[in-house]
Amino acid sequence: MKMAGTSDGDSEWEYYDDNVVLPDYWQDYVDQERDFKVSVETWLKYFTKPCENAYHWNAYREFWRVWVPLLLAPRHNTTSIDKFSDVEERRIQDILMDPLERFIAGSVNDTGELDGLTDGASAVCGYIFKHGETCYRCVDCGQDATCVMCAKCFTNSEHRNHSFRMSASGGGGMCDCGDPEAFRNHHICSIHEEQAKLTKSPEEILNTFPKDMRDRAEDLLYNICVYVLNVISEFQNCSDLRSGAKEKELFPDLQFPTKHSKFCTVLLNDENHSYRDVIRVLKAVLPNISEKLAIDLTTYIDKFGKAVLKVGNYQDCSEVAHKIDRLTRLPQSTVLKAKVVTSVQIAHERFASRLLDWIPRLLERSSGFRALLCKVLLSKNYNNSELIAQAVLLREPSALKQIRNQWTKVFIDSIIKDYDSKTKLAIIYTENYSRLVSNFITDDQERNATMTSLSVQLFTVPSLALNLMENHSALYQLMDALYGQLTSTMDEDDEMDLSGWLDERAEFSRILETTADLLYLLREVPTKEQWNPKLRKEFSKGVSKTIEVLSVMQGMNGMTREMGAALEMENMEWRLAHDLQSQFNRITQLLVNWIVSDKEVLLQSIICTLSAISRNTEEFKMKSKHLTFLGQSRVYEVIDSSLDEKKVSVHVPLHRLLISIITGCPRHDMVRSLGMRIEQPLTLVEPVLEVIVLIAQINIGMWKRNGTMAESLAYIYNNSTKDIAGRKSDLLLVQLGAALVDDIDRYLVNLLARFKLAKWVTGDLHTETENRSEDFRERCNDLADQMLMLLIAIVSERYYGGVGEGSSDRLILRREIIHLLCYEPRSHSEITKDLIEDEDYVGEMDELLQEVAQLKPSTKKREKNVYYLRDGLEEEYNMYFHGYNKEQQSVAQELQLNKRLKKGDPCPPPVLPKLSSMYAGVRRVLESTVVLQMCFYILRGAQDVSANKSKYILESHLHKVLYLVGLGIRQDESDPASQFKSKLKKHRILDQLTNLISNRKDLPEHISKLGAWIISKTKDKKDAVEAMDTSEGSSEQLRKRRAAEAAKARRAKVLAQMSQMQKNFAAENKSLLDELEDEDSGRGEETSSQDQEKETICLGPQQNDPKERINKHQCILCQEESSVGSGMPLVMTSFVQMSTVMSQMPTYNGSTDRERPKVCDTYLDVARSCGLHVSSCGHFMHTKCYHKYYETQLLKERQRNDLMTDLTRFMRNLTNFDASAAEYMCPMCDRLCNTVIPVLPQVSTIRKKMKSAPVIEIGLNSFIKGLKELANSVSLPDGDNTKIFEDISSKKTLKELGDTYGPEFASCFKTTGTGTDQPPVEEELLDIVEAFSTAVYTKSLCFLPSEKDFRNTTLCLQSAAFTVLNQELLISYDSKPLFGQSKTRDEELLKQLVRFIVAFPVCGRRESSVRRLNHLRSNALYLLAVLFTDKTKVDIISLDAFGVLVSLLISLPSLFHNNSTPRVLCGRGFELHCLKICFLVHIVQILLGYPEKVFVQFTGMSKPAGKSLISQLVAFTFKSKQFTLDPSKINSTKLLDKLEQDCLPFLRSCSMLFRHLSDIPPGRDLLQNDFEYRYLAKYMGLPQTLALLLESPASQTFLEYILFNKTGFHSESTIHPVFPLSFRRSVPPKVQGKVRQFFPVGNLTEDPSWRGGLIPLPREYLELLNLAGKYSCPNSVTGEAYSPSICLVCGAMVCSHSLCCEETIDGEKVRGCTAHANYCTAGTGIFLNIPDCIVLLLDKQFRGCILSAPYLDKYGETDQRLKRGNPLFLDERRYQDLNRIWLRNDVPEKIAREFDENIIILDEWINF
Repeated sequence: MKMAGTSDGDSEWEYYDDNVVLPDYWQDYVDQERDFKVSVETWLKYFTKPCENAYHWNAYREFWRVWVPLLLAPRHNTTSIDKFSDVEERRIQDILMDPLERFIAGSVNDTGELDGLTDGASAVCGYIFKHGETCYRCVDCGQDATCVMCAKCFTNSEHRNHSFRMSASGGGGMCDCGDPEAFRNHHICSIHEEQAKLTKSPEEILNTFPKDMRDRAEDLLYNICVYVLNVISEFQNCSDLRSGAKEKELFPDLQFPTKHSKFCTVLLNDENHSYRDVIRVLKAVLPNISEKLAIDLTTYIDKFGKAVLKVGNYQDCSEVAHKIDRLTRLPQSTVLKAKVVTSVQIAHERFASRLLDWIPRLLERSSGFRALLCKVLLSKNYNNSELIAQAVLLREPSALKQIRNQWTKVFIDSIIKDYDSKTKLAIIYTENYSRLVSNFITDDQERNATMTSLSVQLFTVPSLALNLMENHSALYQLMDALYGQLTSTMDEDDEMDLSGWLDERAEFSRILETTADLLYLLREVPTKEQWNPKLRKEFSKGVSKTIEVLSVMQGMNGMTREMGAALEMENMEWRLAHDLQSQFNRITQLLVNWIVSDKEVLLQSIICTLSAISRNTEEFKMKSKHLTFLGQSRVYEVIDSSLDEKKVSVHVPLHRLLISIITGCPRHDMVRSLGMRIEQPLTLVEPVLEVIVLIAQINIGMWKRNGTMAESLAYIYNNSTKDIAGRKSDLLLVQLGAALVDDIDRYLVNLLARFKLAKWVTGDLHTETENRSEDFRERCNDLADQMLMLLIAIVSERYYGGVGEGSSDRLILRREIIHLLCYEPRSHSEITKDLIEDEDYVGEMDELLQEVAQLKPSTKKREKNVYYLRDGLEEEYNMYFHGYNKEQQSVAQELQLNKRLKKGDPCPPPVLPKLSSMYAGVRRVLESTVVLQMCFYILRGAQDVSANKSKYILESHLHKVLYLVGLGIRQDESDPASQFKSKLKKHRILDQLTNLISNRKDLPEHISKLGAWIISKTKDKKDAVEAMDTSEGSSEQLRKRRAAEAAKARRAKVLAQMSQMQKNFAAENKSLLDELEDEDSGRGEETSSQDQEKETICLGPQQNDPKERINKHQCILCQEESSVGSGMPLVMTSFVQMSTVMSQMPTYNGSTDRERPKVCDTYLDVARSCGLHVSSCGHFMHTKCYHKYYETQLLKERQRNDLMTDLTRFMRNLTNFDASAAEYMCPMCDRLCNTVIPVLPQVSTIRKKMKSAPVIEIGLNSFIKGLKELANSVSLPDGDNTKIFEDISSKKTLKELGDTYGPEFASCFKTTGTGTDQPPVEEELLDIVEAFSTAVYTKSLCFLPSEKDFRNTTLCLQSAAFTVLNQELLISYDSKPLFGQSKTRDEELLKQLVRFIVAFPVCGRRESSVRRLNHLRSNALYLLAVLFTDKTKVDIISLDAFGVLVSLLISLPSLFHNNSTPRVLCGRGFELHCLKICFLVHIVQILLGYPEKVFVQFTGMSKPAGKSLISQLVAFTFKSKQFTLDPSKINSTKLLDKLEQDCLPFLRSCSMLFRHLSDIPPGRDLLQNDFEYRYLAKYMGLPQTLALLLESPASQTFLEYILFNKTGFHSESTIHPVFPLSFRRSVPPKVQGKVRQFFPVGNLTEDPSWRGGLIPLPREYLELLNLAGKYSCPNSVTGEAYSPSICLVCGAMVCSHSLCCEETIDGEKVRGCTAHANYCTAGTGIFLNIPDCIVLLLDKQFRGCILSAPYLDKYGETDQRLKRGNPLFLDERRYQDLNRIWLRNDVPEKIAREFDENIIILDEWINF
């Protein structure tokens, strides 16, 4: 330290030890006894002028040296997760942060003049995108794909109505709103437009500041920037930030961070370790750490770059760091970095971060501060050698993620928003580019956390890029940096050795990423006016460096053909080489656009490229070949080279650059001079020709011993539709060589020499006597095919590179689209993926698609729209289109020939455009003696059908030769200078063709007709007719026979195709066909009967006779048919599951701990919160067949598990059912099942088998009073339900009740016999009855089976009631008739369920039967106690009335069973009374559910109703719910009318139940009017109106018992849903508790048209994306949401695939969606993952599937993961289909059906 020696400004200084002497700064505080926390006064005192250190110590740093550790140092045994308290935060703000603005304002106590500044907002948005955040690009107005807007700006801009794309940001980019160079039109949104109207610039605003305030602000900003750089990059050298002993004496609390808790263990972030890796390490090194804390720390590290794990002494902290090092130091693994630092350093780093956060807030006050900060960053030196901005960029490696992101934001908020400052930064960036790239490549932080991301903001500005190119050698600088990286891999032979990057793939991928800067820089081509000598010079300098880079890549990753054994180890360097070339190809394309735009640059680039090719090409040896073509012998000088003997590479970027440049020559009239510069076309083309021959050899299997490397390279080369591998460029260069060469025959002979086919062409091979091997012949024939296709391509491909006249990008794209659709109809996305690399061409492609194709539904795949080629355009089809791969060519040929041969069209060559002047010489290829010789010998040899015919001529050769001849004819048509036809005649080639067609009748149709087409084109009209006659044969009989045979063959083929299509359709649409079959066969018995009665009654004394029918069903396993009740016993497949589909519970509001939905073990609650649902596919099996099938499935699963015992968790993803949960797949339809229902005869049939007891009528009043007295005598023990049901008893006997209420009452409960009665069904079905009840028990409670548990009984009754209610709701939802129109499977399920519960009391063996009857008796007593007494804690109003009805009906007959069989229900006993009782309960529930506004509409409309029962009910309701209305003024008539409507669902459910209970079908009136009260009431024996029912004295009695006179009515605590109930309607809670949930589309639930089920969704997907961007996860320590998904059931937003929402449920760690599904929907969830645009179905934690989202673009396609980014709109039909899956409880079934055993899900569903 230094301190002043005198007070008069003496320049003498003396050193002092701050451990002995207190520094002047603090001594001044002591002397004046000022508050140590107040800094502004002292700063103002010592301030002199900006950026000057007059006292040789810094006032700010003096203050921060003490107070930063005091306030921000980590406490002992804390971590980064431990936040400061509100009091501590306030103290930090008061002492450290608030003084900053007060100092600028020059005031000790307030911010003074700063408060009046209001011009801080910039016209440029500058919003920085987070990783995964959605950004928007306007296709119509954006300059390029990097010009994007944030959601806020986009939705408030004109681009909202344009064509736009959505995409997920990689992080680090910024919103370009307000930048005029980013958009051609509408560059600013309405929000920022107001700021743009301000006339003053930031500099002008800065000049309005008072000079002293301006100076203070500049000084503070400068010192803050220097301080942050010091702390982050070189804290060890910052001795002035360490407190001395005297300061520690003055501030005793400094001992905590400097002595007691001096050190910290810090764990650093990297991109190599996963979340799980870090969590595992943390749990291993930190004692007693919770799972939540480990996850939070990991998330914190990922967000901010590092976290403090331990605070204490050095030994403890060092031990933790060493443990981390040991745990992660594995072979070939990156060590997880942990280090020990001082607590003081952590404190200063925290403060540095806060300062960087403060700067943007200061800039918001006024744009003047923005200008001031730009000045500081770009004109002030950091260490006398670097500007501050330069220092920030170059010292980035020492900064971690948080600081980098903060610096980036500071730069964007200041420099990037000012054009002049951005220009200066761009210059700094360009001049230091090589160092920045090196830092980026070796960096281990995540790639989105780097300041090099600023390059996209600098290089994509057209004017700025041009300036950098012209004045700062930008292209050279960027290329030189890349060159340096590539040359670092050169080996001793000066060849690239990529093997080092195999182990450092991260570095290599970072190198590829840096090439994006070149794409940005070259995107905008300068105009003619912008070119000038300096730009030409600097750009040419960059081109030369580019050619140097390409020279390094030339010939890289070469390979030698393996002739012996196959390679033992695969060389994977080819992947790196391919990736490098692919990336550089895109750069080359943009570079060429620049080059060809200026003639001088073009000429210089051609010269430079040719020179580089010459330097990098070996000198070829020549050899002589003596060959004879068309009788003319000659010696040809050809290159002596063989691929068998040399190292060959597919990478020839210099040649591909050259041909790309040459395409610009015609634009500048340089065609004539081009031939002069290319002196040796033969040697120039040779390297490219070697590549073509190499690929041809690989295609035919000559390089198979070289392994996958050769095959992969060939595959990429042949399948690169966008010419990534250079296939089109190679062909263009070969065509150029053919055009420029003087001797075309020598050129073609050299080509033959490369293919080793000279003898094949001359004919010598066809006539030789040497006995060649079969491999040789096969190889020769295959090479001939490859060579012929090359010749066809040379002649026919005239649209690329200016080969043909008038070629353009539009024509090229049109031709490619046509050929793509000739291959197969394609969707828009498939066409775009294959053809479009630059999205700017999508609009042009759409126009062309409208021109050449029609968008129609696909005939192969349902719900997919594809483009079909318009009629007539198939004439442009080229059978050997160069863009096809082998498979595409074969499929296209078959498709087109099958279609066109029927019309006599052999698919001849299309019309060819005339060759351009530069490529005019290509016409000589077809006219050459080499090609003519080949045609002659192939046509002549093909005529030979003898045993000695040539083995080197195939039909494929013949067709290709004919196609070449056809191309020659087309050439003659387009080019008058062509002499092809005359040469055909001169050399008698046409004669050979005529003879071939005439003599070979066995030729394939397409060959013979192509030959006939050629003949017709080469002769006049008359000769053409004769030729056709000859070709078809003169015999009329022969012609007819051949036509008949062809027709027969075509018919057989069509039938085979139709059969296959039927099979495919049936397989793809199995579920749909099942539904259609159900609908066709499911016309109910009621509608098929011609003698249906007009009215029927199923209950009461007027009951009609039951209709008995003999039902027969076929076993799906053995195919035998059996009669129910008399043949072999049958079972029906079924699936039991918990369901919340009908839940009326309010949405969880976070005020209490959340509970998982569970099935009530006794009765269904009135809110139907969770019930048991039974479903079935309606297929039947014999019991024996079922047992055999199920045991077989179990055996298979055991064997599978035995083989993979160590992969038990993984095995759950390999099957679509869980055998451990008794699941299986239906053998017929593959529907998921987990139990079977016994198939029982009609109830009336069962009743006949039982001893009948006389049914004596009893009045409802007596029945109710008797039950009331019985209920009063019930004794309920204390305890849970199990204890209650075991010990419940009644003091009244049946005899006592009979004596009181008459024998009629006693007869209602008399049993039908003794306990020795035989059960009314087959013995085998008794086990099935037990099995089904056990399945219901286990699926609902997740307990092990227990026959003694009373819930075996109650849950069976509840499942039946819930299923009936669900079916009634579904029928109403679909607006279908209640009877007769249900699907067969639903009707059968309902029938068998009702029969099951009716027969349940009487179907059991002795011991189980008695136990079951006891359970039923307890159930009946408990229900009566609930109904008539206050002894239970349950209110009858809280129970579902229909569920109570089912329980009463089944349980009451067993009240006095005395171990004897109870009476089977018939409909004539107390059934009607039970219905009335439950109906009255339901009426009360309806009234209690009405809100007060419902009653308002019935007030003042009539005279008071007096003391009628309805008026009493209304009064009771008003009193219970504390309504303010006068009940006496309610119009009871209107109210009763509404009640009749609202109780219809209950009555409809009852009618469905009693229809199968009584076996009495409904009459015609009810079938036609199932939504009218009187018809439903009539059918069930109820009074015709509700008023009549309520006028009954019994109704008054019953309601007095249960309501008016009941003291324990629990109305206040009971949920009163609003009837009629619908499917689940989850709406957001009005008030949320401490656990706050986000409901992004909650407002849509207010739509009155919403009928329940899945929540309503917005029409545009854009809205969902914007809403997801606002979501902040409450469980994340950073608040960030990862992959937000919306629950389509309740509308809550949750995180998917993220550790922040991980919970432990049933011992399993599950992520957000799975955890939410367990709480919201009992484990069965439906989620819409918004970033990925997919629907996720989940079931049972470990099962799930992914479906396409119900959002489609204008082409009718989904867009998973938003890869295409088209605007998406809700498809209502698709969403209804998804909703129906939910409403029908078919989610598990859908998951099972979507399972594909060929697709292995490596991730577990619990991680979603």
